[in-house]
Amino acid sequence: MKIKRHKPLTLVREMVEVLRLLFSGETVRFSGEKLSLGPAQINYGGKEIDIFLAGRGPKMLELGAQKADGFYLSYIYKNTLQTLSLSFAHRTGQIVKDSILCTQQC
Repeated sequence: MKIKRHKPLTLVREMVEVLRLLFSGETVRFSGEKLSLGPAQINYGGKEIDIFLAGRGPKMLELGAQKADGFYLSYIYKNTLQTLSLSFAHRTGQIVKDSILCTQQC
């Protein structure tokens, strides 16, 4: 199945921004390039809810390092895992064992 993806990084970045606002209890009005919402509010949640992103490409990894609380690398070839882990650590300024980086290797 071929699915057209138009600016998935923009959409994911906007979604993380909206979720953080919603989880903080704010009433959210958001109009971005790919996502619009509002007014919306949730009466549960909390700032302590972690947001994980998933992906395989270097740009999504960078977005995860910048915006998310953790990142899930799905079906990564084991020989590239160390390089990606070091890249994640470099981008977050943390060593990987102090970050949340989940992997499923093949």
